[in-house]
Amino acid sequence: MVVYIEEYRQMPKVNFYTVRLENEEDSETDRFISRFIASHEYRPDLEVILAALEEIGARRGALPPGDATFFRPERDAVALPPPQAYGNLLRLYGFICSDDIMVLGGGGRKTTKKAQDGDTRPAFRMMNQVAEILKHRLKNQTVWIENQQLHGAYHQMNLPG
Repeated sequence: MVVYIEEYRQMPKVNFYTVRLENEEDSETDRFISRFIASHEYRPDLEVILAALEEIGARRGALPPGDATFFRPERDAVALPPPQAYGNLLRLYGFICSDDIMVLGGGGRKTTKKAQDGDTRPAFRMMNQVAEILKHRLKNQTVWIENQQLHGAYHQMNLPG
């Protein structure tokens, strides 16, 4: 499966990138938002996630992925909302490249105890595959960060089936 990493939203503290599947017009992040924005049941949960992104981008920065007060660790990826948003049934997955660069993926409804099962499974798997590749490319310096931007070979990735 081919995915593209594209600029999504530049904010004072964080430049957000997003994942888009080949042959898809919308990014995984936009598809996640569109799926739940009109839902009476899930819109409040989505608004908590969007507020967290606003806080990260405008005031906080991405901080280390190990900051369990704000991000839920999900293998190589992280998930929003913050853990203190108890009862929130949505998850949006991402990967923190640095304090000022975060790649957002998709998400879904938390329907099972484990993130790698149920409705969140595809987004969880994809974001962890993207995170693994980006970590490797950052380590090998085929991707690097300069002036709050990703540079190098980050635009396209071939993910395993």
